[in-house]
Amino acid sequence: MQLNTKTTALILIDLQKGVLARPLLPHPASTVYARSKALASRLRAAGGPIVWVRVSFASNFADAPRARVDQPSDMGVPASWLG
Repeated sequence: MQLNTKTTALILIDLQKGVLARPLLPHPASTVYARSKALASRLRAAGGPIVWVRVSFASNFADAPRARVDQPSDMGVPASWLG
């Protein structure tokens, strides 16, 4: 696959310690983190942008979502995903 660094960005989400401390499948956290760093290094060297997304909340969590966002939704799979 050929990627154009002028139109391609690498966006890395949920790589903070609290997430990576959880059991991950199909790859262990150490592999996910190492591969993410390697991808970022290669794209940065090629002149492409890297976006690290880090979510944080106020100390009293007043701005945190109230819904259970870490649980699977009951909305099902969109029909367009099924082909």
